[in-house]
Amino acid sequence: MKKIVSIFLLLFLIVSPLRSYAHTFTDATDSAKIDYFLPYPGILPGSTLYPLKALRDRMIEFFISDPGKKAEFYILQADKRLNAAVMLLERGKGDLSETAVSKAEKYLERALNETERYKNRGRNVYWVLGNIDRSLREHHEILHELMEKSEGDLAKKYSQSLELNNKLLERVTKLRASE
Repeated sequence: MKKIVSIFLLLFLIVSPLRSYAHTFTDATDSAKIDYFLPYPGILPGSTLYPLKALRDRMIEFFISDPGKKAEFYILQADKRLNAAVMLLERGKGDLSETAVSKAEKYLERALNETERYKNRGRNVYWVLGNIDRSLREHHEILHELMEKSEGDLAKKYSQSLELNNKLLERVTKLRASE
């Protein structure tokens, strides 16, 4: 029985889909709608299988050593979390949605920290900063939409995540200016 469970777990970790997206280099303006698509989150928080997914993601994160690739991984995780938050709010699970939004913004903060680390190594970080910038702007739009759909404490918590988003946007702008 242990062999079957361990084989199933190993197959789940190996066969799980890893996605990569082509880089597009378009500068978005504040007035223009951002053409940015969030990836499908897969298993949502609250599911019985979610801890396995979280474990898989932590294992993948552990094995990424390059700060640039780790930043891209964090952007992907942030985008998945935000999309999960939207789905959870639509299903009436506001508390789980807010937790997912909070974690999404923290992933973007980690991506920015890794990018700064990458830059300190003397590497070109323009492409990573562009991806973080586009992701932050999309998160900004969606957070506004989530705040409009919610009320009370939930809207207040989304507002706190929006404040973190604004601070991260300022940091990205400063980093891009120094590039």
